Amino acid sequence: MELKNSKAQIVINGGDAYVSKYLEENGNLDGILDGVNQESVYTSIDFDNKSFAENDEDTRDYYLEYLNSVVSHGKKAYVLEYTDDSKLKDFAVKESHKNGFIVYVSDSIELD
Repeated sequence: MELKNSKAQIVINGGDAYVSKYLEENGNLDGILDGVNQESVYTSIDFDNKSFAENDEDTRDYYLEYLNSVVSHGKKAYVLEYTDDSKLKDFAVKESHKNGFIVYVSDSIELD
């Protein structure tokens, strides 16, 4: 609790299972975090082939349910996507904004 008492913004990167479990057990996220960041909601990374693709529907729906739950409890949701496909980038940005998420799309895994 000391970190939260410092008035710093607390944003959890990943951690969907932990945040969801906390929310299920406590009914809110107040006092524990200010937002979450989730990578690869709409996009995916193929590390073996060093390429990007569109995420499958089941994975996307899982993350959307999680992020919408966080937003519905008054917290911020950040989305970090990776793609060099302009149509997929536009889709990820449009859908993120529609859902109230703050989004950044990188065409490089190095985030340059």
